[in-house]
Amino acid sequence: MTGQNGNILRAIATNEGSIPIYFCNTRNTVNLNWDFREIASTKQSLILDFEYLVKSTFEPTYTHRTAFQGISMLTAGSSCTFSDECGEYKYPAPEEPSPHKILDICPDEAAEFFSGLLQKKLSSQLTKECKIAIELSGGLDSSTVAMSCAQHFTKVKLNTYGIIVSDPLLAKSQQFRRNTIIESINGNDHKINIKDHLPLISSPSKDKYYLNSEAYGSAFESIWNQAANDGQSILINGCGGDELFPQFPDEDFSTDRLRSIDDRSWLLYNQHLMNRITPRAQDVLCSHLLLRAPYKRVDTGMLLAMARRAPLLLSFNLIPVYPLRDNEIINFCSALPVNLRLNKTLFTHFLNKKTQSSVFTNYPKETFMHADEISLLKQKKALISKCKNFKVVDIDLINKKTLIQDLEQLNTKTPRHIFDYLLNILAIERFLGAYL
Repeated sequence: MTGQNGNILRAIATNEGSIPIYFCNTRNTVNLNWDFREIASTKQSLILDFEYLVKSTFEPTYTHRTAFQGISMLTAGSSCTFSDECGEYKYPAPEEPSPHKILDICPDEAAEFFSGLLQKKLSSQLTKECKIAIELSGGLDSSTVAMSCAQHFTKVKLNTYGIIVSDPLLAKSQQFRRNTIIESINGNDHKINIKDHLPLISSPSKDKYYLNSEAYGSAFESIWNQAANDGQSILINGCGGDELFPQFPDEDFSTDRLRSIDDRSWLLYNQHLMNRITPRAQDVLCSHLLLRAPYKRVDTGMLLAMARRAPLLLSFNLIPVYPLRDNEIINFCSALPVNLRLNKTLFTHFLNKKTQSSVFTNYPKETFMHADEISLLKQKKALISKCKNFKVVDIDLINKKTLIQDLEQLNTKTPRHIFDYLLNILAIERFLGAYL
């Protein structure tokens, strides 16, 4: 637009938040791109935003700021107006939390109503002609979405793609559940083993990495590449399922086996982290100065997951679709009685009915933790030898002596929270090594 005061451009993001748009501007040019790497390449020099780097890595933070000053992200529902003089960024108004009311509903009614909402969402996102790939881990979230897709695409052969965990005991249960779904939907399946695609914790500098990017990039890129080669154009998964079943005050979720981390583990992790990072990094982590996007019904974790995965998927010409990211579904699930929220019992009941099986009842939750440990222990010596040149030391995030000591003491009996702390530090190192 051309106005009285010169040229004006306004960029407005939708409320979905499924594909982030990054931008930077000079006096005469505005660059907008979903590919952070390309945006960064337009800058003559990159100045690190240390505050964002620390906050976003160790604490879920959804904001317009990025790892480099002068590069921003349009968060869900936000807008930015660019003129000859400046750029004005506006967050949307906060969404008011809905009153907490618990529904009086039985499991059968809840499963039926939820199924209707999910079908409605799929109908709004997909046409019958869409060529879709379904990420199927065999967990409750992805299995629920896969079964719903089969109801929606009744005349289409569905294609599923999955990654099998490295822990033998968990892998056996996982494959049994995956096979139950694949047989139920009569799908074509492609799977790989995570042990064949272990994370490369210290990547080459030519790898233009995303901060907080998909930790298991090699494995996911393998199945995404296969989906693209199979002619799929849309990738669907169960991302968002963890955020559908909140815990409210005075509710006891201590027996919830599907929570990714318990309170004690989280406390141990934070205590260890604060004892390891430098005073400068501690000050940042304890501060509340970083501006965040206003409250939305969609959990911060979900918004961050979408922003993290989208650029990688788009590089394979795959459009990400998240059926569980829907306000009606979010509001319904959060209003369920505690017995249907605890352990995602709604999903379990839904799947047991659809598959005529009890395989989804009380199964051991699979994770990639075992692969993390294998990968870190395998690369331990190489990492120690590179510590003297680590950029996380140069930027005063952590002391070199402390980092070397922690790496040297790593073994198969090291507590999980120490692995987590090291993996986060090394993820930052991988990112910095790609750009600086």
